[in-house]
Amino acid sequence: MLGKLISSRIKAKAPDRKVRLVKPSLREPSTAVERSVIATLNEVDTIAFGSLVKRIARDLYSEEVTMGAGILDIGLFGPDLFVDDVTAELKAGNGILWSIESSR
Repeated sequence: MLGKLISSRIKAKAPDRKVRLVKPSLREPSTAVERSVIATLNEVDTIAFGSLVKRIARDLYSEEVTMGAGILDIGLFGPDLFVDDVTAELKAGNGILWSIESSR
């Protein structure tokens, strides 16, 4: 159920465009999201926007739960809690740290 909710929110926010690193990047990554995106893109080279958002949101959620955020009932929201922030940071870093394909 939660997976379907996350997938539907990601699809509603952006088409499934490809994301790849800008080489050389114009600056170093400065946030946890940026560092996670860079690490992911170093592993896979190119990834669909929706898949990247889902993967980074899941990673951030796992980190927060590991650090004890589960006590604050973050578990009720799941990774979906991070989708909006990840999407915003991906758009902000476009052309600087990575490149997001133009919509068709």
